[in-house]
Amino acid sequence: MMGSIASEDGVLKLVHPRRYVEIHRQPVTAAEILKRYPRHSVTRPDVFEYPWVVVKPESVLNLGKVFFIVPNYTLYKLMKAHRERNQDSPHKKENKATPPLRQNPTLNQIRQHEDEVAKAPKALSYIHAALSDLVFTRIMAYDTTYEAW
Repeated sequence: MMGSIASEDGVLKLVHPRRYVEIHRQPVTAAEILKRYPRHSVTRPDVFEYPWVVVKPESVLNLGKVFFIVPNYTLYKLMKAHRERNQDSPHKKENKATPPLRQNPTLNQIRQHEDEVAKAPKALSYIHAALSDLVFTRIMAYDTTYEAW
């Protein structure tokens, strides 16, 4: 059902990706919603400004409110973008920099360099993929593999 995402008295609106609006006439818990939509989080409408604020599963979603159902990966990308805008983040722990390639590298040296550059983000993505939804929402704010581990 497509509809307005503005709040209305007497109904609870859950806005999905692609702006599909799910309407409830009774309060529900966030846990009920999360059971139906694994790998998603329930957020407030200001999720794009404050992506780290997610609704706890035990919270009751009351009538007259609007909440967003957001994929966890989208929240991760939003928080990463927010962190990049605000470089003074206390969560940032510097990784060891990969040395640059020498002049006239061989094909094997180029491949090794590319593997080394991709190692940390790849490890972090493996950790995220292996996690349950609850744990994922708690650690998705971490930027480095070290912090996530």
